[in-house]
Amino acid sequence: MSNSGTILVVDDVEVVRTFTAMVLKNQGYTVLEADRGFEALRIFSEQKDRIDLVLTDIRMPEMNGLELARQLTRHRPDIKVLFMSGYPSTDNVNFTLPEGQELVEPREDFLQKPFTPERLTRKVHETLKIK
Repeated sequence: MSNSGTILVVDDVEVVRTFTAMVLKNQGYTVLEADRGFEALRIFSEQKDRIDLVLTDIRMPEMNGLELARQLTRHRPDIKVLFMSGYPSTDNVNFTLPEGQELVEPREDFLQKPFTPERLTRKVHETLKIK
């Protein structure tokens, strides 16, 4: 299955970011990478009309993925964001999403780490299809 679209992958753990980008590139997506929230904001400001999805870790130094999503949706309310985390969903309850909802599984916009290439691909495809 070949896919199209541009995905911004944001994760401070290089091996996770590289693996995720490789899987998505192999599926036909164009992938941009950032190792932290501020780098993601810079890339987004330069290419915001090109990016179809932001796939971001929740817990990162300096700026977490939820704050990143808040800032991105201020500039482009229609941007799709898929959150990922290696922490159990119960650890994420204290986070608040941009629209004021709690982050608790199961959520359509959450991907639990570790994930297989198949699970990643399916979740990204599902998220991009949501209008």
